[in-house]
Amino acid sequence: MIKWHRDDGVVVGTLEPDRVAWLRSRLAEFHALLDWRLGQYTTEYPLGEVLGMALPVEQTDHPPLQAVLRMHVSENEPAEVRLWWEPEVIGGLRSVVADAWRNLPTEGGVVRLPDEPQRLGAWTRVLLSLRIAYLATWVPEALEAPLPEGAPADQRRRYDRACWLRAVVDTLGEFTGLGASRG
Repeated sequence: MIKWHRDDGVVVGTLEPDRVAWLRSRLAEFHALLDWRLGQYTTEYPLGEVLGMALPVEQTDHPPLQAVLRMHVSENEPAEVRLWWEPEVIGGLRSVVADAWRNLPTEGGVVRLPDEPQRLGAWTRVLLSLRIAYLATWVPEALEAPLPEGAPADQRRRYDRACWLRAVVDTLGEFTGLGASRG
């Protein structure tokens, strides 16, 4: 069960403690994935030394990152444009993933978020991006359609976790009036 309320400038969420522990672990993994990708950026490309901006040399072939980047940068853009915007997307996500992780308790299921639209929006963006990366890793067929009824139990459990992430985002959006975006 997911419940939200306000308490003295803070949005307080009550979630199942085991789910919060699971979310902390997934956010730590997501942060490591983003760090890994940022570590692949270089200034060794034409104009790299002039611009002084580290960029990816090529599109990622890692499915979770591909899925997250599709969520934030249109595939209709030329590859060069997507490569140009990727550091902003990945770097921005990395900082809000760290902030989201810090806002999760190490024990229990009470989440305390600053009641600020920008911070709440960032938290929502992190959970939606994490959900997409998680699905792309563990239940890729569910990115396009709901999981079929007779799916194996381990696949169903992973899919249910992704649905739970979406429910956290949806209930927070309904409570705050901010709504949710894609994902």
